Amino acid sequence: MTDTKKAKVTVAKSFRDFKTVSRANDPANTKPMNVVIPGVGDTGEKLYIRSRYCTEYRDAELKAQRQLLALMQGKDGEVTDAMKEDILTRSLCNLVAGWTFDEPPTVDNVFEFLTENPTVREDLNVFAAKDSNFF
Repeated sequence: MTDTKKAKVTVAKSFRDFKTVSRANDPANTKPMNVVIPGVGDTGEKLYIRSRYCTEYRDAELKAQRQLLALMQGKDGEVTDAMKEDILTRSLCNLVAGWTFDEPPTVDNVFEFLTENPTVREDLNVFAAKDSNFF
């Protein structure tokens, strides 16, 4: 085979080579994130994070957007920052597939943890936004 043919074979790609959805929904495709608390440092605990493209998060994000729109179109039409923060944090909780704490990582438990630890919430948001962590 000539060098040109080798090069073409090497860089040839099919659309089937790219499977973002199936990789994002693979339960094994979670990544550990260290829990770091200001003033304490690395706690030794971990959150296991899903990709932002996984079905659980995308469904929760769509639900959050519908809730916000419904509130804005409601009788008062006013959405406070606290209401918005609550709704968006609940959707963010769906990125946590597991953790090393004794309690189960239910949406309510994760919500309580992220609400009490806003720096971890921000770390989670940044970690999940980095596609290179998952693909």
